[in-house]
Amino acid sequence: MTVPSKLESLAFTRITGGAARSELALTSLASVLDVQLELTAVEESAAHGAALLGGLAAGLLEDGDAAAATVRVARSVDPEPALQAAYAEGRERFR
Repeated sequence: MTVPSKLESLAFTRITGGAARSELALTSLASVLDVQLELTAVEESAAHGAALLGGLAAGLLEDGDAAAATVRVARSVDPEPALQAAYAEGRERFR
């Protein structure tokens, strides 16, 4: 399977929000991107991110690495091989 160059080095991606509540959406997205998805433990990650940025600005967190260390992963979703093949075939038709 040929992966677009921007995604070649992507080992995983994190997802949250509405799409993260649908197993079908998660499996499909993981398969299309050919990457493991990590679901964050905090569902409201936008609010969590805003709090982390505030903590950085106020000096409560040392740096971005300290902020990133607070993110917890609840579970992960792997690509589905059968879906990967179907998506790759469809992608080739439209190139």
